[in-house]
Amino acid sequence: MKLLLDTHLLLWAAGRPAHFSARARALLKDPANQLIFSAASPWETAIEINFLMRVCVLPPLLQKAAARGDEPETEFRRGTDGE
Repeated sequence: MKLLLDTHLLLWAAGRPAHFSARARALLKDPANQLIFSAASPWETAIEINFLMRVCVLPPLLQKAAARGDEPETEFRRGTDGE
């Protein structure tokens, strides 16, 4: 059987299989099934990662900059806290 996974299901299958029911996990693990995902999934995954970077990493950087009275632009360095 061919199983078409959208981006969220693909990410869950890779990282959080507990989100699936036992039946869904069995279908995903069955080697007789072919897992298919959209060519847009890598692009959508990149968007999700970018969103998480802005939500989880950037706000603390802005808070540190504000606490020191610095311009926020001088603090941002992707993947670091600028220190």
